[in-house]
Amino acid sequence: AFAVGVTLYALLLNEYPWVSTRPGCCKSFDYFRENGFSAFIKKRHLLRGAHVEKLLSEPVVEILSGLLDADPAARLTLGESAWADTGRRSVGQSSWLDEAAAPKAGEVATSTTDACAAGALEA
Repeated sequence: AFAVGVTLYALLLNEYPWVSTRPGCCKSFDYFRENGFSAFIKKRHLLRGAHVEKLLSEPVVEILSGLLDADPAARLTLGESAWADTGRRSVGQSSWLDEAAAPKAGEVATSTTDACAAGALEA
């Protein structure tokens, strides 16, 4: 799940969060590991000057915080059945995916699955 978090971060911001996860090799990763994701994004600026915290919505911060939790035992799972009875939260339970899955009132469905669920397609 950690690699998925790094990938999602890179896709959303068009920049990697750090260059290495080896202790002592990257100040950004060391800061993240010591202070957590929320503190990391408050301090982090992209190469193009934008402040990371201002670019990410609260639901995105929630899912990235979970995927990038430094403690593997606390990290979000990807929904694997092996974790079903452990009480660990899954990415599928994030508010970001909940918001993305259902079209809001007055919005057009963005996929055939959404359209079928909304009753927009006829047989």
